[in-house]
Formats: sequence, C-alpha cells, structure tokens
Amino acid sequence: NGHAAKASKAQLHSAHMLLPGLGDEDFPGFPVDAPPQLLPSLANHLSPAAAVLRGDPSMYGLLRDRRTSNDVSFARCIKPVIDCPSSRSVSAVAGDEQCYLLFSQFFDQLIGKRRLHEPEDATLSQRSVRGLPDDTAGDYAVWSRVHCVR
Repeated sequence: NGHAAKASKAQLHSAHMLLPGLGDEDFPGFPVDAPPQLLPSLANHLSPAAAVLRGDPSMYGLLRDRRTSNDVSFARCIKPVIDCPSSRSVSAVAGDEQCYLLFSQFFDQLIGKRRLHEPEDATLSQRSVRGLPDDTAGDYAVWSRVHCVR
C-alpha cells in the first residue's frame, strides 16, 4: 500500500530492551554490584567526573560500599565515567535523589566543576531570590535547565 508499517509501542520497547544496558541487565564493563577494591586508572579519561576522582584518590574507597535505600551504589553512579573514557560530558549519574547526599563528597565537587561564574556567597534557595529587582543588564542567570537522560 506504499506506507511503511508503524511499529507498536510494545515492539519498540522490546527492541529497545535488546540493546546492552537498556534492559534489566547493566551494560558490560565496570561492575556496579561488586566493584573492585581499587579504582581503575582514570589517567586517560576526559570527563569532569574522572577529574574529580583523580583529584581525591581516597574518595572511591570511602564511597565504594555505600548504597542508598533504593540500592543505588556509588559504582553505579560512576559506571559511565569508567566505561566511557573519551567522553567529555559529566559522565556520572545519580540513580536517585539520595545519591546527592550519600555521595555528596563526589557530587558536590562535580557540580562545582560545572558551575560557571557563580559568586562564592551565592545562595540558590527560592526564598532568597523572591522580590529581587529585574536584572535588566543581563548580568545574572534568570533561569536554568537541568537536562536528564537515560
């Protein structure tokens, strides 16, 4: 009839699940459930997350065995760092909101590397920015966006 058949959502989902790391199994590479005692070398890794780990060699040992109440391990958060050495993106993931607290030693530094031109005394609470005059000179950010992908 000249029209290509459209795949159903179920067919697309099934095909998507066949790709490594997108189904129930993790992508092959750095183990997330039984991470090694020593962090693999990150000497040639390009991501900001790798730089954070290289900057504090003791961090991995301190965080390695911690898990959130949802069973997210530090190894799962840094798996993309280890598995994708040529990535220049952040390369780390927070598996749930607790990761930011439980692994704050890592995430605080990583987020700090991503902030540009933020004054040291900046506060980001909503209460502190209410009622401020408009920034007609354009010196400050008036909005931000967090992009999350899987």
